Amino acid sequence: MSRSVTNFIRSIFRGKGRPSDPPQQQVVFVPDHFFFSQSLPVPSDLSLRDVVSFAEMSLEQISPFAVDQLNWGFLYKKGCNKLFIYAALEDRLASEGITTVAHAVHAFPPFVALTHRKFPSNTLSFLFHTNRLMALFFEEGSSVPSRIESVPCEDDSVEKVLAEREKLIASVEHEGFSTETGFWQIKSCQLNSSNNVVFSLSHTMDSAEPSTSHTHKLKGDDRFLWNADIRHNTFLEAEYKKRRVTYLIWKSVLAAGIFASFLLGGEGIKLTANILLKQKNQKIAAQEKSTSIIESNDAISNKIQSIISKEMRPFALIKTLNDARPKNIYFTSVLVDRSYSANIEGIADNANSFNNYMQALNTTKKFDKTNVIRILAKSGRTNFAFNCQFKSTAIPTKSQNEPQPQTSPQPTTNQVNTTKVK
Repeated sequence: MSRSVTNFIRSIFRGKGRPSDPPQQQVVFVPDHFFFSQSLPVPSDLSLRDVVSFAEMSLEQISPFAVDQLNWGFLYKKGCNKLFIYAALEDRLASEGITTVAHAVHAFPPFVALTHRKFPSNTLSFLFHTNRLMALFFEEGSSVPSRIESVPCEDDSVEKVLAEREKLIASVEHEGFSTETGFWQIKSCQLNSSNNVVFSLSHTMDSAEPSTSHTHKLKGDDRFLWNADIRHNTFLEAEYKKRRVTYLIWKSVLAAGIFASFLLGGEGIKLTANILLKQKNQKIAAQEKSTSIIESNDAISNKIQSIISKEMRPFALIKTLNDARPKNIYFTSVLVDRSYSANIEGIADNANSFNNYMQALNTTKKFDKTNVIRILAKSGRTNFAFNCQFKSTAIPTKSQNEPQPQTSPQPTTNQVNTTKVK
C-alpha cells in the first residue's frame, strides 16, 4: 500500500478530508413582514391527513408565485374551522441575508409562539419581537390567529413599545375584538432531548409592574409543529423521519444503559453479599469452639436449674423423718423418689416403739399419708418397712446454715445398715 493511500486513510479516521456539516441552530424566527398571510375556511368533512394537501392547493390559488419558489407554512388545530396560511418568497429571504433557514432545527414566523391557548372571546393580542410589534386577531374559541398586523418598533423600551401598541390599536380595524392588556415577548426557544420545542415567553403589563413568565412546548411528533415550519414539504418529511429514528435510537441506547446499570448493580450486590457471607462463616467457624463450650455449660446449668425448680431435697426430707425418730429405732434403707415419696426400712427395739414413731410422724402433719408395709419380730428385734408421702408445702427449703441430718447409731453386728438415695 502506497504512503499516499495510507495517509488518506489516516486522515479519514482523524476527521480530515470529511466535509464539515454547517452548524445547526435551534430555532430560526423569520420576521413576520416578509410573509403574506390569509385565513382560509376548512371543509368540515376534511380529515387531518388531507389538510396539508388542501393548504398547498389553496396557496397555489392565492399566490402569484409557484409553490416551489416559496417558503410557506400554516397553522391549524383539530376542531378549528379555519387555517392560517403564510408564505415568503425564497429569493427575497436569501437577498435579505436570511440563509440559516435550511440548517435550522425549525424555522417559522414568531407569532407561532402565541398559539398555546384558546381565547374565550374575540381578542386582540400583541407580540413584540426583533423590533417588530404584531397585533394578532384571535376569534372566540380559537388558538390560531385569523389576521395579523405589524409595525416597526426600533426602541425596545417598555414605554416605547406600549406607546406603539396604542398607535397600532388606533390604526387597525378591531371592532368586535377586546384588547388584551400589555404585550408578549419571546425570551427563548429551545429544542429539548425529546425533540419538543419549548417556548419561554414573558408578558409585560406596564413599566411599573414586573413581567410575568410563561413556558409552553410543542411536541416534536406533533403535526402542528411541522406544518408551521416554512421549509419545503419534501425536506420536512425527510427531516421528520430522521429525527424520529434518531430519537428511537437514543431511547433504545438509554434503555440499554439503564438495563446494564441494573445488571452491574445486581452483580455488585451479589459480590458484596458473598463477601459478607464469607466473613460471617469465618467468624462462625472461629467461634464454634467457644460456642460448644457455652452450650455444654448451658446444658449443665439447665439440668441444675431443673433440679432446683423441682426442689429435689432428699437429705432435707430425711431430716424430717429423723426429727421424729426415737433413738431405739434405726433405718437400714431409705429410698426417696421425685414425687416426694419415701420407702423406709429399719429396726426397732419392739413393736410399740415403731407404732409410737408412726403416730409421731402423723402428728407432724407433714405427710399426706403413711402406710405400714410390714412388721416382723425376730431375735428380740422388730424389723419394719413403711411408705410415706410428703406434702409439697412441708418440704423444707435449703438455707445456708442448714443442719446436717443426725447420724443414726450404728446397728449391731447382726444388722445391716444401708442407705440409698435415688
